Amino acid sequence: MKDPPPTAFDSEAEKAEAEAEAKSKKSQARAAFEEGECVDVAPPAPLGTDWTCQDQMYWGKCAEYWMWANKYCADTCGYCGAETFPYAAAGAGADASPQGSESDASASGAGEAEAEEYVDPCACSPDGLSGDVYTGVAGCNTMTISQLMGMAYASSTSGGSSAATEIGRQFGAEFNIPGTPKFNYCYVVNPSKCKKNTEPSPFYEGVRWKFC
Repeated sequence: MKDPPPTAFDSEAEKAEAEAEAKSKKSQARAAFEEGECVDVAPPAPLGTDWTCQDQMYWGKCAEYWMWANKYCADTCGYCGAETFPYAAAGAGADASPQGSESDASASGAGEAEAEEYVDPCACSPDGLSGDVYTGVAGCNTMTISQLMGMAYASSTSGGSSAATEIGRQFGAEFNIPGTPKFNYCYVVNPSKCKKNTEPSPFYEGVRWKFC
């Protein structure tokens, strides 16, 4: 998905009005949530853009804590009725065991440790690993047409070698043409547990990517 083009403002007054409207969205979202209303209030977007809650969901932003904390896109993201961050619930582990024995205490401690170490499977890979596959892309990166062409060529001539595909991406970056289409993307931490709002990689088997 390509971001909508920015819009020029006719005057400083118009620009200031747009900024004030964007800043008010945060208080609107929280007020509606606290009053029990399940409504969508999109987060402030860059001036001149009009990103919707559907856009935020497609980009995987619903799984990010700042969206929940500010109650943005409550309906679309499924926050309504949830008293805790719903995307962290999967890492909470089993229910606490009854107190009274050393083994129960150990199990409870293990559950707490597991919750603290929980990593969102749909988060951008911090080290380039997506599942068990090393992609060479850590965090959120920008993809260009020349990089895609380099990856496609390297993958087809190497029989799908991950190492060769990464070299093709790096080589393609040397020939980026100003003004050509590009987009921000990343590979997710655990593709087997993150199918929503992601796409399978055409170059790495079992790997999935998303916009970021």
